[in-house]
Formats: sequence, structure tokens, C-alpha cells
Amino acid sequence: MHLARMELQTLSATCENPLVDVNQIGPAVFGASSPSPRTLRSLTKRGVLPYFRIGRLIRYDPRLVRAALERRCLVQVKIKAKSAGAARK
Repeated sequence: MHLARMELQTLSATCENPLVDVNQIGPAVFGASSPSPRTLRSLTKRGVLPYFRIGRLIRYDPRLVRAALERRCLVQVKIKAKSAGAARK
């Protein structure tokens, strides 16, 4: 096994928040309704998802990915107040 990969697995096993690969980041962040690995790779390539490059390996920190998506993709909903006349009807 490649040395960097062995070190990464050792670190991931001992860290409180381990780094995960593209196949694991979807379920770690989104649960059962996660985007496909292809979509996640595309978001990574476009610079939407933060990642770590260790040699040729790409790894993600689920906390950083969630925070980046909340900053970039969260849609703020505007609630319109009803007028006084509409509330009486």
C-alpha cells in the first residue's frame, strides 16, 4: 500500500473528524439523499467544495464541506407579511 494512503488511513482512524473520499462525503454531509460522486467531483473541480490533496488523493472534511455549502448554496426565504385587510377575510 502506498505510504501516503497508509498514513491517511491511520490519521482518519484516530481523528475525531476524519477525512473522507468522494464516495463517503455525500452520505456524511447529506445522509441518504446525497448527490452522486460525479456531481461531487464536478463541484470540487469548480471550486465549490473545499478539499485536501494528499499526493494524488482527494479527501474532504465533512464539517468544512457543510460550512462551504451553507455559505454558498443556502437560499434565504423571504416571508411576506399579510396586510391587515387580508387577515380579516
